[in-house]
Amino acid sequence: MKSIKIVLSLFVVSCFILLLIVTNCDNTTSSINDTDTTIINWTKENSPYIITETVVIDSGITLKVEPGTVAKFEPGAALIIKGILNAEGTIEDSIKFTSSGMFDQENWKLWSGIQFENCSNSSILKYCIVEYGVDKCITIKNSSPTISHCKLRYIVPSAETGGAIIICTDSSTPLIEYNVISEFYNYAATGIYCISSNPEIFHNDIICCETECIAVIGGGFLDGNYLAIDVLIGIQESTINN
Repeated sequence: MKSIKIVLSLFVVSCFILLLIVTNCDNTTSSINDTDTTIINWTKENSPYIITETVVIDSGITLKVEPGTVAKFEPGAALIIKGILNAEGTIEDSIKFTSSGMFDQENWKLWSGIQFENCSNSSILKYCIVEYGVDKCITIKNSSPTISHCKLRYIVPSAETGGAIIICTDSSTPLIEYNVISEFYNYAATGIYCISSNPEIFHNDIICCETECIAVIGGGFLDGNYLAIDVLIGIQESTINN
């Protein structure tokens, strides 16, 4: 009996460790705090969440992010959505997805963004800030999420020229509307790149800091989008942990 109890105890401990993918700033708890294990809640109260490695939300799982929540990603970490992402902030209380490091032009601490892969069409990013990531900071593959009223900013492509902030592929049909895509740093970079996809792209402001930038490449339904090039709004060379 004693040996059985020891084995069961080790199993329970192992399961608990697997759940600790995401910790908050005092390293106390995982993000899973709901009795329904198909729902993961990230809350403003438990912010900021420090993401040390890539988090995958599998099919059948919903990640629900509360208004005012801040998630900080270590360099190279990503958020991959194969289930549902429900991140709806408000005008007064947006949700922030950002880097966990310090930012300056000599030491880019960039994370790998949000990736929608074969995910539910009910996924949504609304009134969110996505910042300090590499190019393709939002990747949409065979998925049709809604991205609305968001700010995508301070994106740094890995190549010397080109790159894109949002990329849509593989028959994706997302709704991308009323966003501000600003201050991405590369010659001939693209705001939204569409490959074999038909997104609806309405009323977005796309503001690039370099020359020869392009608002949208590829297919899709476009209306009311604005492009400004070679414009610097005012990047802050300081901590981004605010």
